[in-house]
Amino acid sequence: GAAVAAAEAAEAAAAAEAKGTGGGGASAEVQAELDAWVAYGPRALALLRRLSEVRLDVPTFQQSGLGRSVRRYASLHPDAAVAALAKQLIEGWKRSMRAAPAPPAQGQRAPPPASRELRRKRAASTAVDDDETSSEEESSGEESGGG
Repeated sequence: GAAVAAAEAAEAAAAAEAKGTGGGGASAEVQAELDAWVAYGPRALALLRRLSEVRLDVPTFQQSGLGRSVRRYASLHPDAAVAALAKQLIEGWKRSMRAAPAPPAQGQRAPPPASRELRRKRAASTAVDDDETSSEEESSGEESGGG
């Protein structure tokens, strides 16, 4: 009785902390416990519920490996309720990842779609006259430099 009440109080405090701080520290603690494998169904459910309240941006989510941790519970946990909640979490994360814009590759910036279109139009309009000269220059450059 008292141990359960203390655990529930700690869980409520951690959930409140997660909502207030954006969840960075709380999700790391939850992940550490999940990584150690929580076989006790009610505790695993409590941890997964805490994760469902935490909002993570795409890069943080990808770097944390949280998806891999939760996927283990979805496929391997003997408690059907734990497996079902883990699957729900994963599906929710997938939906939010699809909705969020993909982060650019490290060290590279993807141009916005409008500038890509403008570049294509510019290339198409200038390529008419320059194509023949540039291809001749490139082929003559390859012959002299390709030794």
